[in-house]
Amino acid sequence: MNSRTHLSRSRGQILADIHAIGNIVEGTLTLTHQKPDKNGIKRPHYHLQKWKNGKNNTVYVPLDKVEAVKKGIENRKRLQALMDELFAAETLAALDPEPPRAHDPAVEAKKKRRKSSSPSPAPSAKPSPTRSRMCRKTESTAR
Repeated sequence: MNSRTHLSRSRGQILADIHAIGNIVEGTLTLTHQKPDKNGIKRPHYHLQKWKNGKNNTVYVPLDKVEAVKKGIENRKRLQALMDELFAAETLAALDPEPPRAHDPAVEAKKKRRKSSSPSPAPSAKPSPTRSRMCRKTESTAR
């Protein structure tokens, strides 16, 4: 099995996992307690915090929405991990050379016809090494 086939399957699985992710929430859920009520009971109080434009923005989260926000934050972390995995797979696929192609007889025949119809290049007119040496000896003795 070549790596390209493995990566394309992996990419498909990653994309399917990304598609299956539900609600996504960005930020951090923090728990604080309100001042005690008349009965002296401290009730939980949740805030969703995230950085935006260099500032920490905080939003109150009602108690009935806390579980949905927690699940959304987990989904965002899962999405980020899947995206990192997808980037790695895509990078490997981009750097992986193309697998060798099977030889197509029709293409091979066409290449042979092209080669045979073109004129063959003329042999180069380089002097033989022996002749060159002889000319150099003659020139050096003439000086």
